[in-house]
Amino acid sequence: RRQAAVAERERATPPRLRLVARTLPTARVGTAYFTGLTLAGSGSVTLAAGARLPDGLRLVDGRIEGTPTRPGRWDLALVLTTADGTRSPERARLGVLPAAAITPAALPSAVAGTPWQARLTADGLDWPTWQAEGLPAGLELRQESAAALLIGTPSAVGDVAVVLTARSGATSATRTLPLSVVAAAVGGEVELPPATAGVAYRARLTVRGEAQPRRWNGVDLPAGLTLMPDGTLAGVSDLAGAARLRATATGADGTTIGVTVTLAVATPPTIAADDPVRLRLARLADHALRGEEGCGSLRWSGSGGPPGVRLDADGVLRGVPTALGETILLATVSDAWNARSERRVRIVVEDPEPKKAEPTPPPKPEPKPGDQSQPDPEPKPGDQPKPKPDSKPDDQPKPDDKPGEKPGDKPGEKPSEEPPGKPPQPDDSGKPPAETKDQAPDRSAAPSGSEAARPATTPVDPGVEAADRWLDALPREQRSVLRDQLLRSVPPPQSEGQPW
Repeated sequence: RRQAAVAERERATPPRLRLVARTLPTARVGTAYFTGLTLAGSGSVTLAAGARLPDGLRLVDGRIEGTPTRPGRWDLALVLTTADGTRSPERARLGVLPAAAITPAALPSAVAGTPWQARLTADGLDWPTWQAEGLPAGLELRQESAAALLIGTPSAVGDVAVVLTARSGATSATRTLPLSVVAAAVGGEVELPPATAGVAYRARLTVRGEAQPRRWNGVDLPAGLTLMPDGTLAGVSDLAGAARLRATATGADGTTIGVTVTLAVATPPTIAADDPVRLRLARLADHALRGEEGCGSLRWSGSGGPPGVRLDADGVLRGVPTALGETILLATVSDAWNARSERRVRIVVEDPEPKKAEPTPPPKPEPKPGDQSQPDPEPKPGDQPKPKPDSKPDDQPKPDDKPGEKPGDKPGEKPSEEPPGKPPQPDDSGKPPAETKDQAPDRSAAPSGSEAARPATTPVDPGVEAADRWLDALPREQRSVLRDQLLRSVPPPQSEGQPW
């Protein structure tokens, strides 16, 4: 009766929802992954609160899919839900293997004519099969269990690229490794990078050919330098010049190679500059300071100097000076070994265009004793310049002169007529008489008054000719007065903004 009651109770209680397999298939980094979560019963599966899948994977409709990006092992917390809403916890395990990879990452150099070998493995692959392409003549690929061996004696010197492939089922790994086949190690001349006297130096000696551990010994080393067993030459040389030293390198196979090393030691850098350096105010500055000696490229820095100007790392003064005067720039230069030198550079900022001295006007002629002539008074604004009478005091008519005769005419002779083209003379009132029809000159054919008054044999003065052209553009009644003033260096009246 008791067994019957238990069986009846089991038939009345539905079976609990569970996963058929709690250990999930293994995934691999970089390889697409897909697996379903099979349930023993009807229901659904979800992640528990706070649970996470491996990076790159997701849970969708009872499936885990994606491409994992990080290796490791995960214990997944799940929740199973039946059709009537009953929820129950469940656990599952998932492992992610690293991406399949071929090691090592580089092959050792081989020596032509010397036996050589390199061992290969494939991480993340079980018992892979191997392939190799691009092997140099004399080398071959041999498979040893899950690993592979490149072995043989290369016969030619050169660099090649070997393409290796390891495959296990649907998963594979491919890698291209460079292989260098060199000649047998030889000694000879070695030239090291130059040093600078008085500062620390460090360089490494090497030999051409087979790469293997070697022990170095130095002979005739310059004072202050030491050759270490690994081939490092270090120290401080106090003397500048070219140094030669001898060294030997003994390999792991017992062979010894002799090397002659040449080392140039330069003097510390110095600064050469103009004294002073001259710049122009408000003008673009582009002045290079000169560095001498030292090793490698020189680096510059500076402090001080005129406002608006800087010293760049290439040793060039750049900028725009903003103030006149003399300043001091503390310039510093250093070389590849940090040998340094300083100098105080004097910089003078000058005017862009020095002021020119104004010419002194020529002195006005002073009147001689007994000379009754007086300089014309300066006209006032708005006054018309008064014409100067052409007659002299001695030319005034005398009582004996007849009416109509002019001074200088002989008695009984016909009075002289005015030469053609001569402008009418002003009367006593200062106003010029009106021209009559007969007196009006033909301006189209006759020369101007200033040109007619000049003898044909007199050389033409460019200044007088220019004055004539300017005078001809003025009203006729003003030409003689202004021309006379110009030729006698009398300043013309100021226009005061009014037209002539």
